[in-house]
Amino acid sequence: MANTLARGLSRDAVEELSRQKGEPAWMLQKRLHAWDVFESTAAPLGRRGDLGTFRAMANFKYQEVSPYIPADGSGTLPAVIQQSLQDALVNERAGHVVQRNASVVHVELDEELKHQGVILTDLDTAVREYPELVQQYFMTKCVPVESNE
Repeated sequence: MANTLARGLSRDAVEELSRQKGEPAWMLQKRLHAWDVFESTAAPLGRRGDLGTFRAMANFKYQEVSPYIPADGSGTLPAVIQQSLQDALVNERAGHVVQRNASVVHVELDEELKHQGVILTDLDTAVREYPELVQQYFMTKCVPVESNE
């Protein structure tokens, strides 16, 4: 997907991102519900009061954020990522997904787990290939949108 989204976080940007991704209506509804919750939720209170008053938050420019930035399209992983994938700790794991900007550039899952039916993928692919699972669990039982997590 090319990055043709205008800068800024807004309800319109959520709708356009969903449209460009070709998402089903139910996914757009989940996104819009999450946007409504975001807009109506006050900043959390911390030890020193309203976190919305911190300088970092006060100066955050929502209208300058790019809601979607694809990978550069070269298909090659940066050397630091390639080195990390060779790390013994990573090799001991059953699987991993590498995402660069908003694009998945590498997915690996242990063959035994694949044969057991384990699915390891990004959300965009899951919406296309396993919509019934995403619709049942995403933003519902696992982590409800209202939980602020």
